[in-house]
Amino acid sequence: MAEHSYKAALLVGRRSYQLGPDALICRDSEGCEIWRMAWSEVQGATFVDHKIKGLRMRRLDLIGSGKGQKQSISCTGAPGDPAADPEASAHLRLVADILDRLDAHRPGFEVGLGEYGKSRLAMFAIGVLSAGSAIVLFGLMLANGVSSDRMGEAAVPLIVLFIFGALLVVRQAPWRPVPQVSAALFATALRQALDPGAG
Repeated sequence: MAEHSYKAALLVGRRSYQLGPDALICRDSEGCEIWRMAWSEVQGATFVDHKIKGLRMRRLDLIGSGKGQKQSISCTGAPGDPAADPEASAHLRLVADILDRLDAHRPGFEVGLGEYGKSRLAMFAIGVLSAGSAIVLFGLMLANGVSSDRMGEAAVPLIVLFIFGALLVVRQAPWRPVPQVSAALFATALRQALDPGAG
């Protein structure tokens, strides 16, 4: 039975994950079981990677067969190379091993890359509001006869706000399917990113 352990975030205790023949088991730092999910229950998986306010948040969501049945395996840390961070490295090795197990239980299993569901809709809405706010503010400045000097000062923040919003709208558009890749291939890519000389 393979086991991985890492600290998911600064204010979160250490977690250990046991990859048994039939299930994935999550335990706290005292060894008490937090949750377990049978490999046969996993109907889908999605890997999400975000940079937020100087932090890097990665998570693997395992979506079960029951309504609302989902387990997230996440790690939040510095935005740099995960190979240089022991916690991020341990997390990505765990993700790779989980994906291998899922592929072994269901050959050809695929993992989604990016946000999905309500989170994706929320990010899309933030993008629409950001881009729309930039356009409305620019229009109000024109309508109120703001001087060209003041418009020049406001140009950079408005352009940044618009670009941020537009990128979110394009990337998180709910009508676009979440990209899917082979779980086995993605697991290999994660390992090579952590240890380029191994491949």
